[in-house]
Amino acid sequence: MRPIALTFVVAGLLLPQEAELRSRLLDDLERLAPAEAPVFGIDTRLRTAEIVLAKDALRARRLIDDSLAAIPVLTHQPTRAYFEQRAVRLLLRLDPVAARTLATLQPSGETWDHLLRESLKASPEAAAAVAMEGLRLGAWPMDGLGELLDKTLDEATSQSLCLQIAGAFPDQPDIEGAEAMVNLLPRLLKRHRPAAEDAVQRLLAAAESRRFPKSFPSPDWWRLEHGSRSRPLEPREMVLYRLVSTLRREAPDFFKANPGRLARWAERLPEGTLKHGRDEGSGEEQKAVEEKVEKMIERSREKDLPAPMRSAIASEALELTRRLKPGDDRLVAQAMLTRDAYLAGDEQRASRAARMLQETFSAVCRCDGPSCDSLEGREACAEMIEAFAEYLDEHRIQPEFLHIDHPSLQPRLLLLELKRAVGEGAR
Repeated sequence: MRPIALTFVVAGLLLPQEAELRSRLLDDLERLAPAEAPVFGIDTRLRTAEIVLAKDALRARRLIDDSLAAIPVLTHQPTRAYFEQRAVRLLLRLDPVAARTLATLQPSGETWDHLLRESLKASPEAAAAVAMEGLRLGAWPMDGLGELLDKTLDEATSQSLCLQIAGAFPDQPDIEGAEAMVNLLPRLLKRHRPAAEDAVQRLLAAAESRRFPKSFPSPDWWRLEHGSRSRPLEPREMVLYRLVSTLRREAPDFFKANPGRLARWAERLPEGTLKHGRDEGSGEEQKAVEEKVEKMIERSREKDLPAPMRSAIASEALELTRRLKPGDDRLVAQAMLTRDAYLAGDEQRASRAARMLQETFSAVCRCDGPSCDSLEGREACAEMIEAFAEYLDEHRIQPEFLHIDHPSLQPRLLLLELKRAVGEGAR
């Protein structure tokens, strides 16, 4: 009995300590978030709310509300929509009514998709009602529509939903929105033919419009291989090839009964193999340089080598990092070399490495003021801060040791610590 009693005593002592640690970390994160650039400060609050949602619902709700209060200052609409759908996803677990209200005020496909999937847990009919409300508000596309159409629905609800899906297709969709309708077409053909026919006409009109995107986001590409020939496709050609292929396969009678535009595209885009890829450019060369730097760092740490030789190898590796693209690979390599130089007492090499490290950080992360209110083009900065924080956390290195100062780095380190604190408290 004594070991069991002792276990309860120890647990009783640890719980207040864990709660105190979480409270301190949360206080620090709430204090630091407003000092970050707007996009990173909102991200910090939402990440923090997600981590503590199950442990501290009141604090999580406050963090979500603070995020929602900060979102209106953002001028980039896609960034605002991204943060709003994250807030809705979290609110669904705390206050479904508030989540629904927010989704109604700022309708988007991603946001309403969270509501749809949550309502599917109740019943397909409930999910259909949610989906139709979102579609009426202009929320397109919702990834969960296909799953919903696969569920057993009464005929009247199924037909209403199909007609609503076809009618909600925007006049000027982006590539993703057009692909979403092509993906839904087989289900519409199965569930309600008139809705499918309406969707086909809307797809044709949208893809043939001069306002449809002329190119794919870099570095994506699509090609059509037919026999020995291979040709690159424009976005409209990719969408229309998929449309024609779907109708040939799923509704050959409809395809034959509707010549004209469909026949012209079928002739222009003969059946073949559709291929999608990404132009990696100098990816292989970068990988080779990265591997060489890693091997040189490992070699520079071999204790059986004379110190001058280890230092020379490390210096060569440091110079070689300049050939890596600015980003987390270069940053982590330079951080490792900076740390090794400090530990070896080589102040000159350590100073040079720290300077290069700061230059890399500055080259990618020129986003630390009020004007930094868009995530567009800053994905590399967010990823680099994340990767660097994980490196520092793993090796227990403080940012000031490497002379790195960025307002979002310390919050990312605190988030890692908070994850551990919440995880350990849950056990």
